[in-house]
Amino acid sequence: MTQMTGCELANQIVEINPKIKMVLITAYDDIVNNALNLEIVKKPITISKIMEIVKKYMNGAVI
Repeated sequence: MTQMTGCELANQIVEINPKIKMVLITAYDDIVNNALNLEIVKKPITISKIMEIVKKYMNGAVI
């Protein structure tokens, strides 16, 4: 994304719907604005790790 950071996007998403669960997946080491205390996962990441994270956050969720 060239116009905003992932953390900035997450902040805007929370303004629209604060119940949305998010995890930040990034290749960067210097996450500056993690005001939402998002879980940060470093790239490269495997599909199995992504599935593990999704299961963790979906556990008990009402869909």
